[in-house]
Amino acid sequence: MVRKRAAKPKGARRKLDDYETPSVDTERVCRFIKFRGPILEPASGSGRMARALLTWAGKKVTTADLKRGQDFLKRTKIWKGDIITNPPYHKGMADAFVQHALKLADGRVAMLLEIKYLAGQKRAKFYNTCKPEAVIVIPNRVYFFAGGKQITSQFYSHCWVVWPSRTLRGKGTRTEIYWAEDEYG
Repeated sequence: MVRKRAAKPKGARRKLDDYETPSVDTERVCRFIKFRGPILEPASGSGRMARALLTWAGKKVTTADLKRGQDFLKRTKIWKGDIITNPPYHKGMADAFVQHALKLADGRVAMLLEIKYLAGQKRAKFYNTCKPEAVIVIPNRVYFFAGGKQITSQFYSHCWVVWPSRTLRGKGTRTEIYWAEDEYG
């Protein structure tokens, strides 16, 4: 049996993987998780997610972005709150962001990731040592924005993966799986 390859997205990736997250998809994580704040959004781009976090989580949001010369992966100072972002995926950046956020955050870490991030032998080992407290499955495609315009063709499914605060990580965490409501239904 010959398997067909999934269609690849057309066009080049945006510089610095700058894809803005719609407010409705940021709201999804806030419906299930109570963030204690303050919140760091380390891949903030235009600030779309930060504005949604301020609205939905009601917490102070500090932003950082590589375009402004703030390289999250070079940050060494512990963050006394939660880290929430849609990390860049290109060249293993999502893995790097997750690992670095877990080192820095005293609070929760929430990452908007492709569903495929949950699979694989390497990640199975990681998840067995640092289990997330929640996976929030997004039932429909996330239609990101690029340069202020919504991208109407998407090829990947996403979920929010949320790790507990530092004091609870690795302490028998049980992962809850939630299905977010479809915004159209």
